[in-house]
Amino acid sequence: MKTLIRSVTLIITALIFPHSWANDQENIALSYLKRFGYSSCNDTPASTVKCSESFNEMLRDLQRYFGLNITGVLDAPTRSIINTPRCSMVDKPNPSLIHRLATTKWPRLSLTYRLDSYAHHTEITQAKQIEIIQEAFNEWSKHTPLKFKMVCDTCSADIVMQFVEGDHGDGHPFDEKTLAHAFPPNDGRIHFDLDDTWTESFDSPSNNEINLFLLAVHEIGHALGLEHTRNGESIMYPTYRLKKRSEVLAAVDQTEIQALYDSKTVQETFGSAKYIGETKNSVRHGYGQLVFENGNKYKGEWKNNQRDGYGVQINTDGKKYSGEWKNHLRNGHGACTWANGNKYVGEWKNDTLNGRGVHTWANGDKYDGEWKDGKRNGYGIQINVDGGKYSGEWKNHLRNGRGVFTWVNGNQYEGGWKNDKQDGYGIYRFPSGKTKKKLYLKKHEVKRQLPKRKCEHLTEKETLKEKHE
Repeated sequence: MKTLIRSVTLIITALIFPHSWANDQENIALSYLKRFGYSSCNDTPASTVKCSESFNEMLRDLQRYFGLNITGVLDAPTRSIINTPRCSMVDKPNPSLIHRLATTKWPRLSLTYRLDSYAHHTEITQAKQIEIIQEAFNEWSKHTPLKFKMVCDTCSADIVMQFVEGDHGDGHPFDEKTLAHAFPPNDGRIHFDLDDTWTESFDSPSNNEINLFLLAVHEIGHALGLEHTRNGESIMYPTYRLKKRSEVLAAVDQTEIQALYDSKTVQETFGSAKYIGETKNSVRHGYGQLVFENGNKYKGEWKNNQRDGYGVQINTDGKKYSGEWKNHLRNGHGACTWANGNKYVGEWKNDTLNGRGVHTWANGDKYDGEWKDGKRNGYGIQINVDGGKYSGEWKNHLRNGRGVFTWVNGNQYEGGWKNDKQDGYGIYRFPSGKTKKKLYLKKHEVKRQLPKRKCEHLTEKETLKEKHE
């Protein structure tokens, strides 16, 4: 009902006050971007330059996350995403939260839950709601050793579920576009918006009815330690979308939850490595887990004895990769984290960073741009924790070509670069409005160099050894 009322209000406003409507839409979009993690200005502490990102840059980040055309403008597809009902939790946690969530799980496999309140009984009976919630927990226990038990209303429970409304005191008030939210282990709170219209139907013709089972599976995923994912097939996708009852947990969901809590399968041995999972013609094929002789662990999809499809690899040295594989190598989109806190999210080719991606270092430095053979190549933006920012061309991990460097005091240089140094014709711009043109006949190094960062990955020896396990 609340979604229908809001839609009618927006239509009337747009017809009567078109200019006011456009401004309102931008304000709504900006609030959305900040609320769900698309603005680094929400991080603390943040320098003036680091927080000078434009509305268009944030829109591009949102469009990239949801697989839209990256226009940087508030076009119809982008407005559609912003106005789609969704979970209240952020899509892109800040680095400190990412590090905490990466190690967050329940310390035991037997968990209890209780329902403190229910949706309106005119929509779904209380007995049916209890049944739906139990089925939602069962979806996760099908693929893990986790066991869930419902306890009485006054009993202590690990996970507590409630139907509440508006500002209910947890810092995540419900509004017209948010449906539910949950807190990671060991908090255990799951809240659904009482003002929404809940249904048990998987083929409801109404856009205003929300399937309780699908939302419950999603929020339980958060309560077990999972984050949002940009994979549209995943139940952990941020926005609400109908799915078939038989296809609720995609391979990516099974892989992620088993990376935290292991799996329910039979063990087989392949050489010196231990494999648990599916086979075909006596080779690894389908879904499974392999523990290498050196202790590294892979959980995910296999094809003809090779890692192929979506999978998660966790190494004994703390490295973790979650994403796509092809021919036993990282190929496609994936996220890599290291024990030192560094993280890369983007495209891979033959086990190296290749294509568009974002690398964030543990100290807060961040590069967003193009990569080739594991190095910054092409156009990219690097923002340092001290406030320095470079936007421009890169080659072989160094600034080469045209680019703009902005210092924390607002001074700016725009011009040529070669091997990380100013080269050729350039213009200095100052906060006062003054400009200064300069020709560099010799390479001149800027005062604050960007760090020559490298993204760690598996060593050649380690990779070759794994290929033959």
